[in-house]
Amino acid sequence: MWAKLSHHYPTRLELIPLLLLVLGFYLALSGYHSLPDRIPTHFNIYGLPDGWGGKSEIFVSPMVGLGIYILITVISILTAAAEDPRRFINLPLKRKAILTPSQIEALRLFLCRSLLVLKTLVLGMMTYLVYVTMEVASGRAAGLGGAWLFFLIAILGTAGYMTWKSFRITAAPAHPGARG
Repeated sequence: MWAKLSHHYPTRLELIPLLLLVLGFYLALSGYHSLPDRIPTHFNIYGLPDGWGGKSEIFVSPMVGLGIYILITVISILTAAAEDPRRFINLPLKRKAILTPSQIEALRLFLCRSLLVLKTLVLGMMTYLVYVTMEVASGRAAGLGGAWLFFLIAILGTAGYMTWKSFRITAAPAHPGARG
């Protein structure tokens, strides 16, 4: 099982999102006592704070990051280790039923690695939110800056690419006499 898991799920790369998760908690814990009583809890589309709350809310982003980390990690491991990963793959039933073994393995490999990228981007964004929330609360920044847009575009782009590539991998093979 571990050989199969390590082939589809590069465990050594797991250190990157794990370090981002730890960094988010570290930033929140180390800066908690220096935060004012009210901190920004929400930012508008322009990256400016438009919601405020108590300083204990600095732990919301790391906790959400922890939940996402656990969820995506469990899904990735189940997909990588499953005898038949079709039950973990969100495709139309008719499309899943006709998949060849090579398509299943290609899809499994692609999804496990893409989920790692997605997890890393989300945890990067959560860690960035902790940092910038502390900066805004302390008066060293006015808003999120441009990095939040990078994370948003990267996350949405990755999700879109995963969908497109999944459908390409699972496309029915062309018939020998078919014209393209």
